[in-house]
Amino acid sequence: MEKEIFIVRHGETDFNRKGIIQGSGIDSELNELGRRQAAAFYNHYKDEGFELVMVSNLIRTQQTAAPFIEAGVPHIIVPEIREISWGMYEGQPYGPEVGKEYKRLLRGWAGENLTLSMKGGESAAQLSERLLVFMEQLRSFPQKKILVVSHGRTIRCLMCLFNQLPMKEMEQFSHANTGLFVVKMEAERDITKHLNDVRHLESLSIPI
Repeated sequence: MEKEIFIVRHGETDFNRKGIIQGSGIDSELNELGRRQAAAFYNHYKDEGFELVMVSNLIRTQQTAAPFIEAGVPHIIVPEIREISWGMYEGQPYGPEVGKEYKRLLRGWAGENLTLSMKGGESAAQLSERLLVFMEQLRSFPQKKILVVSHGRTIRCLMCLFNQLPMKEMEQFSHANTGLFVVKMEAERDITKHLNDVRHLESLSIPI
């Protein structure tokens, strides 16, 4: 069954603004700009005809989707689309130590060592495994137009899976807060139509 999947990253949090690592272990809320981003996204896409909203079990995705949910669009919480766990570095500012570890991790993933992780965190392989479960669930649903609200690293991984790219290609997918990715799921193959679309943010009077 053909279906169109709109995948959007959550709105900004104070952790995003301050450059602090969040991951799946930090359940932060949207800040003022994040709420405005969510409202701008809703106003731009409220007539799109979404039949279902899927959010992670972290509140920043639920708050981003709240205008659609409040308007009556059915929603479900899907833990599989939560952010990756960054382990012991969650809640820490992105300083020299974190930056060194993060770059080491990305170099490893780029070299296809997908089992690497930060201490106590998830690997790219583990993230990919749970997202494959989510994609099978997605294909089984009867709804043809679905909004998915997720997280930056998770979306990078999803884009590789949808486009049948190796995980080492994750870094090519940039993701602004409420950046939109649209995928047309078909029987033969999936087609990505939009990447990190932020046209809905043009109405904001402060920088995005």
